[in-house]
Amino acid sequence: MIINEKLPDALRLSGLHGDCNILNLQSSKVMLVKINSVSEYLRILNGTDTKSKDIGNYSKDENTNSNLFTENVYFRGQSSLNYICETGLYRNNGRYIDSERKLFKEMLIKNPDDFKNCNYTIEKLAKMQHYGVPTRLLDLTKNPLVALYFACENTKKNGEILFFKASDENECYSDSEEVSIIANLSQIDEIDLSKLSCFVKSEIAQFSKDIKQQDLEKCLFVKTNYENQRIRNQQGAFLICGIEFDKESKKVQAKLESCQLKNKDNKKIIFYILKSEKQKILNELERINITKEFIYPEIDDVASFLKGKYMESDR
Repeated sequence: MIINEKLPDALRLSGLHGDCNILNLQSSKVMLVKINSVSEYLRILNGTDTKSKDIGNYSKDENTNSNLFTENVYFRGQSSLNYICETGLYRNNGRYIDSERKLFKEMLIKNPDDFKNCNYTIEKLAKMQHYGVPTRLLDLTKNPLVALYFACENTKKNGEILFFKASDENECYSDSEEVSIIANLSQIDEIDLSKLSCFVKSEIAQFSKDIKQQDLEKCLFVKTNYENQRIRNQQGAFLICGIEFDKESKKVQAKLESCQLKNKDNKKIIFYILKSEKQKILNELERINITKEFIYPEIDDVASFLKGKYMESDR
């Protein structure tokens, strides 16, 4: 089983009901761990829950504990187990990939004032991502409670939390050359390395390296500026995904595989939440102020949260 495969809940959760909390899928590359409460979730992340030992050390170093609260671990909550983990640009069989440049340019043309303070292409892409434009960015968070909220947000489906591990080689600041190379793919229709180099030089004057094909095939963790309240509250970060070509020379997303956290048995760790447990967990999160109002602090979202909250209390 691979995370990016579309698998029905019946298959992915076969045998995962009642007291079955961990499924070590022997024939797959995945270990599924059931989350029943906020407190249990935090204990597992800290490596102090009994499940932590069953999960297995995520490091090949036996002396390293299973604490997932580390500087280089990022989290992503998905409200459905069947949701494919990929960027908006490649979703729906890559329907937007050939329109990437048009999407980027049209947003700049139609909304110039929104981007006038953006010095780097990655900043423009982050803003476009915020407004729902398909980009090559994948939303992540440094806050595991925010990821848990997103996993529980839709109470009608079983949710999941995915883990990503950065390294010194693939964790970058937004003004780095490596990020600029991949971000500026959004400015070209065809892969033209000399044209791409010109776009990079336009925002990083001292850039002088020759861009190679392998520079385009990376997935990079981007430490972003917390320029708005939503990103601050969510402790948001991005994974920017480069481009590869399949056997038919079709553009495909650079593989996320190398970025996903694995235990010592090389199995990807996925925490899952049954839909029957979601409302209880959302209530627990609300007690520690992880609410829709906190996650989406814009005034229209706050109004929607309050409307729903008091509609329920009046029943």
